Amino acid sequence: MASMLREKDSTDRHLNLSYRHVRLCNMHKGAEILASNIKPAIQNLASKQENTKQKQLAREEAYDDVILSDVNLDNCVKTVFERCKQFDRDNVGENILPRIFPESKFTTITELNRYEEPAAVNLVAVRLENLGPNHPLFGLAQELRNQTAASLTAIEKLRQAEAAEKTALTEENLARAALRKQFELNYLEARKIFGKEQAERLFPKGTPYTTKNTEENPPQITI
Repeated sequence: MASMLREKDSTDRHLNLSYRHVRLCNMHKGAEILASNIKPAIQNLASKQENTKQKQLAREEAYDDVILSDVNLDNCVKTVFERCKQFDRDNVGENILPRIFPESKFTTITELNRYEEPAAVNLVAVRLENLGPNHPLFGLAQELRNQTAASLTAIEKLRQAEAAEKTALTEENLARAALRKQFELNYLEARKIFGKEQAERLFPKGTPYTTKNTEENPPQITI
């Protein structure tokens, strides 16, 4: 019996069976109309799948940027911490480090969730600014704010990329359902036109063959 598409089938399987169905219809006199009926749904799903791939790549790239900006932010915090320690060594009695880092360590900040860290770093910047514009360490506040801004920008881009990917996946799912419906309609129409036995010849019987460890599919057919 012809293989019907199922909801749980992947997009690749939807396209594979549909491409092969089109090819069989074009080889059978009188069945060309069935090929024409399903082509728009095939092309739409192929387009949606490609869009999903692009959105997935964009999301992965945005995630990479978040990781990089987080590392840069961590390094900036560590640098400020070391500068404060150095300042205290050179200026006995100033005790700047506990004023800027109340817990006298930077890990309470750098080990935070990367989405929470920017806010904590901004507090460090505020403490540095409170030293006054004439203090030698005052300029470090701007460095922290620059890295914080870069981190927040990367995080926002990731959120947008995640939302775009989710939308693309939803559109792909809808396109897959539309193709599945047209595939079924084609089967019913084929039975009306040609009868069950002839109609079966217009639909592929699933994967044609398998190797020992992998399932192989024929190349897609351009329509």
